Amino acid sequence: MKMETVRPEVEVQKLSFEFTGRGFEYFKIWIVNICLTVLTLGIYSAWAKVRTNSYFYGNTMLDSSHFSYLANPVNILKGRIIALVIFAVYWGSWQVYPAAGIGFIAIGCLLFPFFLVSTMAFRMRNSAYRNIRFHFVKDLKGAYIVFLFPLGLVVLLTWLFYTGADTAGILDAMIDSNQETEELVRKEDFIFTAFMFALLPAIPWIDFLRTRFIINHVQYGKAGAKFNTGVWPFYKVYLVTFLAFLLVALIFGLMVAAFVLGVDREFDSNMLTLVPAIVVIFYAITFYLSGLWKALRTNMINNNTQIGDNQLHSHLNGMKIGWIYLSNTMLIILTVGMLIPWAKIRMARYVASCTQLEVRDLEAIRSMKQQDSNAFGEEMGDMFDMDFGM
Repeated sequence: MKMETVRPEVEVQKLSFEFTGRGFEYFKIWIVNICLTVLTLGIYSAWAKVRTNSYFYGNTMLDSSHFSYLANPVNILKGRIIALVIFAVYWGSWQVYPAAGIGFIAIGCLLFPFFLVSTMAFRMRNSAYRNIRFHFVKDLKGAYIVFLFPLGLVVLLTWLFYTGADTAGILDAMIDSNQETEELVRKEDFIFTAFMFALLPAIPWIDFLRTRFIINHVQYGKAGAKFNTGVWPFYKVYLVTFLAFLLVALIFGLMVAAFVLGVDREFDSNMLTLVPAIVVIFYAITFYLSGLWKALRTNMINNNTQIGDNQLHSHLNGMKIGWIYLSNTMLIILTVGMLIPWAKIRMARYVASCTQLEVRDLEAIRSMKQQDSNAFGEEMGDMFDMDFGM
C-alpha cells in the first residue's frame, strides 16, 4: 500500500508597507543638506544624497523591519565628477559640431544600456532589507540585445524626419519665421525636435522593455524577481492619460476661444477676467492627470511583479495622488519652497500605505555573494536626467 505524500499548506500573509518619517525630522536633514551643498559648491551633494536616501529607506517598514541604504558618498562623488566631465564633453561637442547631432544622439542611445545596468547594479547593491542586500544581475550583453533595435529605430526615424523636413523646405521656412524675431536659428537646432517626434510613439515600448529588464534581473537573497505582463498594458496607460489630456486641452481651449471672441464689448473687461481662472483650472486638472498616470503605471507594474513566491500588490488612487500633487505644489509656492520636505513625506507615506507584499516564503530567502559595483552608472543617470528606478 502506497502512502501519499501530503504537502503542508503554505500560509499566505499580506504585509503592508509603512512609512514612518516625519516632516520636521526630514526638514532638518533637508535644510542642512541645502546649506552645506551651497557652501561647498556642490561637493556635499553626494553626502546629501546618502543622508536623504538613508532617511527614506530607514523609515520604510515592512513586517516591522526597515530598509537600509548603504552607499558610500565618496564613491558617489567620484562618479559625479566623471559624469560631469563626460556630459561637458558631450554637450560641448554638440555645440561645436551641430551637424553631427544625429551622431551624438546615436552615441547617447548606445550608452543607454550601459547606464541602465551600472545604475541598477549600484542601486541594488546598496539597498538592503533585514541585513540582506538586493542584487542586480549585470547582464550588459542582454541589455544591448533588448534595447539595440528600439533605440536604433528611434535614431533612424530621427534621421528620416530631419532629412525629410529639410528636403521639403520645412526647416528653411521655420528658420525664416524665426529671423523675424532676430533669433539665430540653425537647421541643426531642429535635430532634437526630430528626435522627440521619433521617440514619443516608442516611449511606452521602451518603458516596458526597461521595466521588464530591471525587474527580471533583480534578486533578493536567492529569490529572483519576475515581471509578468506584456507591452500592451503600458500603451493603455499612456494612451488613456494622453487622450484624457487632449480632451481636457480641447475643452478648455474652446472655452478660452469662446470668451475671447464671443463676448460683447460692454462686458469685455468682466468676462476676460475669467480667462486666467480657466487657465488655472486647466493646470490644476493636469495635476490630476499626472496622478492618474502615476497610479495606473505603478499599480500595473507592482501587481505584475513577483519576488520569488512573493507577490507585490498596489492600489494607488489617481484622484488622491492628483490632489496630493496639486495641494503640495500650492503649499510649496506659498511657502517659497520651505514645505518641500513635508510634501515628500506626504507622498511617501501615501504610496507606502497603498503597497502590500503577499508573502509565501520570506524567511526562506538567504543572502548571496555579490560583486562590488560602482557609483558611475547611477550618477550618469542623474546627469542625463534619466530615472531608472523601479
